[in-house]
Amino acid sequence: MVFAVYVILDAFKHEKLFKWSNENLSLPLVKTQNAALTIFFKIVTNSVNPQLAAVLLIICVIIARDKLRMVNIMMYIMSCTYIMICLKALYRDPRPYMVDKRIEPLEKYADYGNPSGQVFIGYLLTAVFMESFVYAEDMWIEKTKTKGSEVGKLFLHFVLVALIFMSRIYLEMHALNQASLSLVLGIYTHMLYNTIFKK
Repeated sequence: MVFAVYVILDAFKHEKLFKWSNENLSLPLVKTQNAALTIFFKIVTNSVNPQLAAVLLIICVIIARDKLRMVNIMMYIMSCTYIMICLKALYRDPRPYMVDKRIEPLEKYADYGNPSGQVFIGYLLTAVFMESFVYAEDMWIEKTKTKGSEVGKLFLHFVLVALIFMSRIYLEMHALNQASLSLVLGIYTHMLYNTIFKK
């Protein structure tokens, strides 16, 4: 319910949310960034680069026992990514550095910033990784099981998602509201997949 309210709020107030995020988070970050954290978050954000994500999904298809399911997941993510690109064109939200020259991002893209493709894809890849390896579903060539409490697994899941989310904001690629919408869309997309396709 909370997530649904945020999606509706962002749909109607995304311009004001972007302005608030830019002034209260993106600009202050310019003064607090340091080299070590920048390098760390570059590694994190590059790990969910769309091109690399495509390669990782193809590798998963090759090594998976249930190849049909992995192809299904890959096609579903690709379809949802297309919808996300359409949302970018619909929202037309600038990235933080497009409205303030003092902000120096990791890279400069010409496309719009809302929603964030890497937060969205990053969440879905993390969910696939956790369900396939850490939560140990029997869908791989060698059945993979990990020891540890459910709390520990959930905590790992949370940390991976949080790092991807924070990296896009820290590197000034997206404002807080843009990354937040992408995370919410990723959660909904994953829930929808499990509802429709997962037995």
